[in-house]
Amino acid sequence: MTSVALANGPTWKEEGAKVFHSAPHTYSKVVSKGVSLNGGTSVYRGGLSMLGRAPSMLSPP
Repeated sequence: MTSVALANGPTWKEEGAKVFHSAPHTYSKVVSKGVSLNGGTSVYRGGLSMLGRAPSMLSPP
């Protein structure tokens, strides 16, 4: 999953992702980029959940 946020001027932009692993041997990668200009603020919020029994799940830092 890829997300991009642009905060220009006196604004607050939030971006984020939620990833749920519910099957074994799954992989996820979240790439987030934020750009802040002229006093803007860009914030990332994310979450990763393992549902039930999902052995060998991988989500690199």
